[in-house]
Amino acid sequence: MERYLALIWPIGEQPPDSVKAAARAAPSLGLEQLAERRGLVVFGEQLRQTSIGGDQGVVIGDLFSRNDIQGRIEDLPLHWPGEADGDFVQILLRRFWGRYEAFLEVEGEVAVLRDPSSALPCYRGGEDSWAFVASDLSAPAALGLLDWTIDWTFLPHLLAYDRRRSRRTGLAEVSEILPGTVWSRKGGDRLEWNLGRLLAGKDRARSPEMARHALREAVEHCVRELASPFQRLSLSVSGGLDSSIVAACLSERDGVRAINYRTSDPESDERAYAGAVAEGLGLRLALHLDDSEGFDLERTPAPWLPRPGRHGVFQKLDAAFEDHARRHHCHAFMGGTGGDSVFYYSRTAA
Repeated sequence: MERYLALIWPIGEQPPDSVKAAARAAPSLGLEQLAERRGLVVFGEQLRQTSIGGDQGVVIGDLFSRNDIQGRIEDLPLHWPGEADGDFVQILLRRFWGRYEAFLEVEGEVAVLRDPSSALPCYRGGEDSWAFVASDLSAPAALGLLDWTIDWTFLPHLLAYDRRRSRRTGLAEVSEILPGTVWSRKGGDRLEWNLGRLLAGKDRARSPEMARHALREAVEHCVRELASPFQRLSLSVSGGLDSSIVAACLSERDGVRAINYRTSDPESDERAYAGAVAEGLGLRLALHLDDSEGFDLERTPAPWLPRPGRHGVFQKLDAAFEDHARRHHCHAFMGGTGGDSVFYYSRTAA
């Protein structure tokens, strides 16, 4: 499982005793130390890292270039032509993309930039003299870094406006660092990613044909790059548009094992479509029938996230995909989830 924990304290000072104790105990949770900088130590599991300017910072996760460089970036130089020295926030946002969190030294303190795609979770907590930033609360909980104070005012807001994302979570002492945002202990939260500014000066498609070509090229490039760090992949193929696009992007690489999930409800049976996709792309497809009844309403599929957000009905689906990946020794799972957002499916007129 990919996860990380970063411990942050004022640059130039000794870490507080609570941070020292947490850092000593972190390896016992299966977390290895990935990086240590001034005022910062980062632990992780199954995550890669990229050094920034030597000792100027570190990126946890996978970073890719917006230009022609193939594969994940393993090191960022200190100086960039046409860029202000040390402005790694804007360098990362303008020149790179991926699924990452960046830990940088900004104006004399450690700052965190969350990738605009929000592919990796990012939650923070702590006290006046220190902070933690983590992908989930399993490590902070085990290390005694949480008070478990429920924010009861957040819960009715979540139920009434479940698609309006804010920094708040179900715990009063834990906040989310939102996508494209830079956070630091003194500076707070600052939105840095701006789509309009990013697209300024870019050539626009002059015809529908050019737009179709550009979209296809971008989707193929992104899917293949995101999959590139993993030797073997488990791929969900439902037979629908979104997973079929992902499958087509991965059809030319080795180590892809596909799975189709269905229940005893006839409406969920799309084997014919999934089989046609697999046959056309030359993929090996496993068919999984879940004929069990019900699911555990008292168990959440995402127990260590501080904001309820994944429906209980996904328990059996997640278990089937996890079992498939384990049996075939896969290193990552991919599918078409999220495609509705890419292709502008909206549930309201707002």
